[in-house]
Amino acid sequence: MTRWSLSPSLLDGDGALRLRELRALLRAVADAVLESRPPPADVVARLNGILAAGPLRRRFEVAGKSYRVHLESVDRSASASLAAIAAELVDFLAAGDPQRLRACANPACRYLFVDASRNRVRRWCDASGCGNLMKVRRFRERRRNAGAPEAATRGNGRSASSEAESSGPDLAIRRPRPRLR
Repeated sequence: MTRWSLSPSLLDGDGALRLRELRALLRAVADAVLESRPPPADVVARLNGILAAGPLRRRFEVAGKSYRVHLESVDRSASASLAAIAAELVDFLAAGDPQRLRACANPACRYLFVDASRNRVRRWCDASGCGNLMKVRRFRERRRNAGAPEAATRGNGRSASSEAESSGPDLAIRRPRPRLR
């Protein structure tokens, strides 16, 4: 929250309620973009109302051979803080590549993120968190279904049990590898 220089009053009482309302508005806009449809007009109007409360100061920054403009909020009120958060998504949709906006594939997460991968194939907000969780779930599901006859094939059309029978009992048992020191 320090990224937007948020007002501490944003986290208590009415401020927290307004922050949740903003989250719902931003989510409605993002869902519309993800579904390739325009956001509802009432959502856009409410979002513009929030954006109107955000006076900004621009600061020019030089980093080596690159230049950028850094926007800072002059007003530290809760309304200005909400406007700064809303401006992040609006600026991205207007100037960025909206096709790179993604929702996490973990149904329990649904975080939004920008897919910066070259092939645009990123599926999770965090590969080590949600990505690992979903891969483990798929692996365990495959293991549970391994008892079914069609699920027990190894990709070559032969089942694991027929390979074990034809290769002898010693080869069917997996032994741990010795550790190298």
